[in-house]
Amino acid sequence: LVIAGGDSAGLIAAVQAAAEGMDPSKILILAPGEELAADMAEMAPYVNAANTDEQFQANLTDDFEIYLSDIMTAGNNTNNSDMAAYVSENSEEAKDWLADTLGMEYGDLAQEAGSSVARSFPAKEGNLNELAQKALLKKVEELKIPVEYKTELKSVAYDEEGALDRITVT
Repeated sequence: LVIAGGDSAGLIAAVQAAAEGMDPSKILILAPGEELAADMAEMAPYVNAANTDEQFQANLTDDFEIYLSDIMTAGNNTNNSDMAAYVSENSEEAKDWLADTLGMEYGDLAQEAGSSVARSFPAKEGNLNELAQKALLKKVEELKIPVEYKTELKSVAYDEEGALDRITVT
């Protein structure tokens, strides 16, 4: 498995592939820069999730449609609606993955800017993204997933049946 990108999504894909049984030595992350998951520093310091147990216990009404509406409103209705729907529908799973796989512990449920209801989960202590970035890097290191730094995917070639034939990197 070749993952083109050393951002948080690339690392999460690599860690999840290993969790699903792929031999980590058969995974390769191509990182264009010298730092992995650098994009996490620019993200909000919490994770949003709809239709959670915590919301239910707090007697809050939230669901995927309400969250999707908030996402679209925050993006002035210019976001990719399919991607926004995917984020909304998988938000609780993403929150749980951070906790189960990376050991994130959440603080009190909060309502952050852009949300019509409390659905934001900050870290119990510290900045969630900084903690998640460190945990993600540690997990990639623990699994010994190979990383090629300063390497970008240049081209992908497929054979006549549509199967991957070769890749070219720079």
